[in-house]
Amino acid sequence: MVRKDDKLPDQIPMDLSGPAADNDGPTGDLSYLSMPWAKASASIQAKALRSSEINTYDGGLLALVDGVWVVLKSGDGNDAAVVREALRKVD
Repeated sequence: MVRKDDKLPDQIPMDLSGPAADNDGPTGDLSYLSMPWAKASASIQAKALRSSEINTYDGGLLALVDGVWVVLKSGDGNDAAVVREALRKVD
């Protein structure tokens, strides 16, 4: 809690040069699917397997959390759930 006479800095320095913890958010390893999972080629599906986040064509978002694929946002066509089930079968 901030008291009335406390001086707060205008900026808080952040050091982003060190390694991040396993669950600190996206790693930048992201795949975008421009079509439904069922229509995606084997090479696109393989690339998605190696990523840590997947954006689906319908606006869905999946993330790899502690080795398990989780749907963070379901898209309009529910393709994120289809992708999750397919990836879980592969793992």
